[in-house]
Amino acid sequence: MKAKTKAKIKAKSIAAKTSDSTNHYYKLLEKKFHSSDIVRSQIAEIKERVKDAVIEEPLRSLSVSFKGEVIGSSFEKTLKIISKHFFRKGKIDNYRTVEESGVVEANITATQTEVEELIQLLMKRHLVLHCKTGLPKGASNMLIIDEAEQNLLNGFTPDDISCNYVTTAETCEKYTGRLDGYLIYNGLPLTTKALGSELRLNEIVTSNKVFTSTGLKEVFLHLHFIVLVIILDLEQHYFKYRIFKEQEDDLKMIEDNIDNLGLFTELFDHLTNEGNPLLFNNELFMDVLKLEHVVEKGNWKVLPAYDSYVYSATDRLNAHFKFLEEYDLFQGCSQSVVSLIEKLDLKLSSHSFASQSEQDELSSGYQELKQFSSISSNSLLKNDYLELLSAFRKLMVYLDSMSVQKATKQEDVQKSPRLPEKPSRGLMATIKERAKALLASSTESPQEPVSSDEETLTTEQEGDVRTLLLQVKEGFRKISKLKTDSGMDAHLEARKNVPYLTNLSDALDQLKKLIKDINKNKDVQEQFNDLFNRKNKFVILSNKLTKMVKFKTKQEEKKVRDILTDLQELLLDKPFIEKNYERFLDDVNYLEDFVNSKGVSSMKQIDAVLSLAQEMNKDRTFNKLLNIKTGIQNVIEKKKRIRGVSTFKNDREFISFSLSELDGFLDELIVFNKKLKATTYYGQQSNFEKIEKEFDKLIVEVNDIEDRITSRKRSDNNTIFKESEPSVDYSKSSMLNKRNLEKTIISAQYQISQLFEFIETVKDFLGQDSFVHSGVSTSSLFDQITYLLSNTDVKLLDFTSLTEDMYNGSIKTIFQYQVGETYNEPKKGDIDSLMKKIEKRATVKTYKSK
Repeated sequence: MKAKTKAKIKAKSIAAKTSDSTNHYYKLLEKKFHSSDIVRSQIAEIKERVKDAVIEEPLRSLSVSFKGEVIGSSFEKTLKIISKHFFRKGKIDNYRTVEESGVVEANITATQTEVEELIQLLMKRHLVLHCKTGLPKGASNMLIIDEAEQNLLNGFTPDDISCNYVTTAETCEKYTGRLDGYLIYNGLPLTTKALGSELRLNEIVTSNKVFTSTGLKEVFLHLHFIVLVIILDLEQHYFKYRIFKEQEDDLKMIEDNIDNLGLFTELFDHLTNEGNPLLFNNELFMDVLKLEHVVEKGNWKVLPAYDSYVYSATDRLNAHFKFLEEYDLFQGCSQSVVSLIEKLDLKLSSHSFASQSEQDELSSGYQELKQFSSISSNSLLKNDYLELLSAFRKLMVYLDSMSVQKATKQEDVQKSPRLPEKPSRGLMATIKERAKALLASSTESPQEPVSSDEETLTTEQEGDVRTLLLQVKEGFRKISKLKTDSGMDAHLEARKNVPYLTNLSDALDQLKKLIKDINKNKDVQEQFNDLFNRKNKFVILSNKLTKMVKFKTKQEEKKVRDILTDLQELLLDKPFIEKNYERFLDDVNYLEDFVNSKGVSSMKQIDAVLSLAQEMNKDRTFNKLLNIKTGIQNVIEKKKRIRGVSTFKNDREFISFSLSELDGFLDELIVFNKKLKATTYYGQQSNFEKIEKEFDKLIVEVNDIEDRITSRKRSDNNTIFKESEPSVDYSKSSMLNKRNLEKTIISAQYQISQLFEFIETVKDFLGQDSFVHSGVSTSSLFDQITYLLSNTDVKLLDFTSLTEDMYNGSIKTIFQYQVGETYNEPKKGDIDSLMKKIEKRATVKTYKSK
């Protein structure tokens, strides 16, 4: 039939060929097309229709045999050209014609849909037009057209025409996968060397681990689940951070009031107040603060371990006393120099300046100023002091320069010729007279003649000297007339508060004595209590209540004392943490009820006119306890309010999910984790095909969860990139909580970014549509994954016990893959029986034209 059809078509084509270069088909050949517009549109329509299915499907390795008009009909060229335009993901690896069987066989790597649609397209009749002459150089010499186009050639006559179509096609997908512990690739059992050959490696060595696509999907799912657990943890901490930012001002207020209940509160107020440089001493404050924490806890036995702080504080305190002493001396120096400067400034109006004695007095003041080493090292006065010293130095250098000029002039005068009418000793006599006049002059007589040892100044010199004098005077004023932030005299305030420093000195001396006694194994509990109970605000309040109030019973009195002791333990055992809030509120509520229950009649003072509540309104310690209570109530209320919000979707900017939304994501992860644990591939490879299908479903599910939990994005303003506090006071729970939240968030963000990179790499491997993966790249990937997961600080991520268990379960699964997957090496005696089993696993499908 084929020979007759071809003969008829060829007989018609022997007629003279058209030379009309405007013919459409001629134009197609000239443009190097190998198929007509209709054929290309058919291909494009099918390709677009199956696009989504092709993208989703994996590649398969298929052997396809074609029967029909496929021999001697240019079918091979038709197959090659059409498949090239038709395949989106696939390709023809090779093909061959078996003439004796009337079959064309092709090995194709493509999706199942692509192969099936290609077969259906090739079952349509196609004509192949061959043109050997009459075409320009470089033009195509063949064109595939649909059979229906034969009547549209319009006189275009090719040299030869072939017709081809497929009547029957058979596809055979050789088995790839695991079988009885063996790895099968395209119908062949793989050995170590075969694996290397198939994967373009010479040989699989220990460092090049072997993974199957099913195993990679299990790793992918557990990696993805780990990321989701960390993302949920991250979002939970952003939610906690939202609450913290609402509470932060109240927390700081609570801590400020607690600090004001400390033993050295009043002293600390001065040592930390930069508004008075004469009392400010941060180094001394830090030493005493560390001691305060030890002393407040009442554990006198540990004092020897902190003796370095005692001696350091003593040294710093002595240095501060020296500083105050120097400042007093500076005040005297300032008064003397400023008085002299004002006198010299007055003399400038008559264009004269200092006598030698006045210059000597200035020099003496300058030398004295240089000796104030404590002032020069004070952090708040250092710059002003150095500016003053610099200005004074310039003044002295300028005066020295003027003295040199004066001496030079006098020398010139002595060398110059004398007039005969003036005696040689007249100049010296004049100088002596002027010296006597200078000694006899007073500051109240500026109009007297200028003495001979004073400098007569030019206008320029007068301006320079006045400027330098004013700079020195201003420098002294800056330091000697210090004001506090409230505008008070800093020196006077410092002198008033020196008793705080002397009391501290006494306490440090007694501490040193106690430490020596403790080192001698002496019990110093009583001396320790006596030393600090005088400053203990809770003891003071307890004693005050005992003196003021008539207690109903001894039990009531003891209860009040116990409450105050408990409050002391709670508040002075810093940091004050959230779990102690309820206990504190119970204590303060009892104390407040007790105070409110005592009217005027309950007061011990016979002529009392105020109730206990009215008296306590004036007590600083009691009021601070009430302030702390108010702050805690605000903190609790704000936390409760934020936790009760169902969603923050209406907020202008995304800060965090709500608690209910986070709980919803957690429930989803719990359900997903149960499915993941129920679907295991490692160690159960015999059922891998079913498992892989389950993995594919779980991949869709995990991607959906990820899309929703990452759907809302934070702006840079709402994202934490670094810790906000450069240093942390470990006695402040607010600072500790903030730092811990920020560290957790930063760590989680880093872990997530790293793991997403690994997930994308695993995706790339899975996108290769190969069942077996091996080599340096996969080995390196798993080394990086296990290294990251091994070095992840789970405690820093601050998981709940539930999320930590789920996280560790997935970690354990991934770590099983550290050595790659195991497989059996086929032995010679097993090959025949194994090959028969493999052949039975081949998938054969037959397609017939309608």
